[in-house]
Amino acid sequence: MSNFIDQLQNIRALLAEADRIVTGEQQSTVFRVTNLSHSSPSAIELTGYPKVSDKDFTNQVVEYVTGSLDSLVTLKQFPKDASQKFIRSVKKLFDGVGKRIDSIKVFGPSADLPIIITSDVVEQLEVSVLRQVRSFGSVKGVMQAYNSHTKTRYFNLYPPIPGVEIKCIFSKELVRKASDAVERNVTVSGTLIYTVGNVFPDEVIVNDIEVHKNDNELPTLESFSGSATDATGSLSTEDFIRQTRNEWH
Repeated sequence: MSNFIDQLQNIRALLAEADRIVTGEQQSTVFRVTNLSHSSPSAIELTGYPKVSDKDFTNQVVEYVTGSLDSLVTLKQFPKDASQKFIRSVKKLFDGVGKRIDSIKVFGPSADLPIIITSDVVEQLEVSVLRQVRSFGSVKGVMQAYNSHTKTRYFNLYPPIPGVEIKCIFSKELVRKASDAVERNVTVSGTLIYTVGNVFPDEVIVNDIEVHKNDNELPTLESFSGSATDATGSLSTEDFIRQTRNEWH
C-alpha cells in the first residue's frame, strides 16, 4: 500500500511541475483521483480541474507529461524545456520499477497505446539521460523544508532559478548549523550528485553549511560614510578624484 501511495505522490509531483512549465505559474490545475483500483494490476485515474474556469490547461499539462515519457522511452531524451525538478520527478517515478513494482503503464487522452515503463527501459535510461555522476563542490541558495526527524536528515535548497530544488542530506553533527540556517541564504559544500546534463545537482551529501547575511543585513553605501576620513590625505574629495583620473592618462 505504501508503494502505491508513493507512486501516486510521484505522479502528482510530476504533473505539478509540468503545470508550471506549461503555464509559467504554480498549479493552474488540480488533479484529483477519480478512479482507483487495488486489484492486480493496480490502477489510478486522475482528472484535472482548472482553478480558473476560463484558463483550462489540463490537456496541455497531461500531454506534456505523456509526450515527455514517450520521448524518453522511444528517443531516450527529455524535452528541451524540461526543468531539473521535472527530470527528478521522472526519476522518482521510475525508481521503484523492477523493485517494488513490476512496470508502469501511462494512458493519455490522445494516445492510442499506453506508454509502458519496464525495468529494462529504466536500466537503459539510467546509463544515458538518467545517469548520475558525483563531484565535490558547493552550491548556493535559500534553505527550506528542513527535516531532522527522519532517519535521513535533509533540507531542500532553492537557487534563484525556477524549477530547481536540491535535496541536501546532512549528518547529526550539522543539526545545529542546519537549524540555524532555515530560511537563510547559504552555501552548502560536499559531494554533489548530478544527473548528466543538469547544471545543478539533484542531491548534496553535506560536509559544511555557511550562512550568509540576509539582504537587509548587508551594509548600505550610507554606512560607509566617514569610515575612511584620511583616504584622500590633504586633498578634497573632488581634487583627489581629479588627480586619480589624470594618473590614468
